[in-house]
Amino acid sequence: MAKLTYGAANSDHLAVMITCQPGEGVAVFYGAAHPDSPRLLQASSTPQPVDPLSNGAAYETQVALDDPSLTSLARNGSLRLISDDGSTVLTADGTGRRMAADMLAYCGSSRV
Repeated sequence: MAKLTYGAANSDHLAVMITCQPGEGVAVFYGAAHPDSPRLLQASSTPQPVDPLSNGAAYETQVALDDPSLTSLARNGSLRLISDDGSTVLTADGTGRRMAADMLAYCGSSRV
């Protein structure tokens, strides 16, 4: 599994964690925000217990690895997120863009 996490600097506040498994074709977003995409996939088809770490304040959503909301993070360092507080853009520098691109390449492959 590959993971990318983003949060507030110098704090333990998690904005979003993105995970994926090689060959599955989707990225899972977990945190206080979810990607601004009309192509969100339902993470579960049944009610799930409240996450004790977030007390129900965290989202879990999925998008395809080729979704523009995710590929833009690797391409131009921006990812638009939506939360209960509105919309925001997560930005990544060159190193962050390379990490996102490496994650997408790894998860888009069949290697483990």
